[in-house]
Amino acid sequence: MKFLKIGFVTVLACWFLFVGAFLFWNFGPAVDVMGFKTKAANKVADYRDGSIGIERYRMLLDATEAYRNSKGEIPAAVAEGKELAPAAYLNEYLEKSGAKFRVRRIEGMEVDFYEIS
Repeated sequence: MKFLKIGFVTVLACWFLFVGAFLFWNFGPAVDVMGFKTKAANKVADYRDGSIGIERYRMLLDATEAYRNSKGEIPAAVAEGKELAPAAYLNEYLEKSGAKFRVRRIEGMEVDFYEIS
């Protein structure tokens, strides 16, 4: 009977570890765990390689880098890479570079684009 209880507890512990790992893998906050990509929501970019969205997002990252280099006093979140440059600066940068879109709203690293003609 003693071995049956030990076996049951061992199986139960393994089950909880398996279920916990599955839930963390699919719903956890980290996008990258120990070098493996998870299915967690990526707040940085939700675009596929080669798409218009990723090209636009890369332009905004370049603009934010230019903002960091050109300004002396910048917000801490922008300096840490947790937030993009202000919308006014991004739109000015996009206009100078001849882009056919502008930024409407920025929340951290999430952006709403709109087309211009």
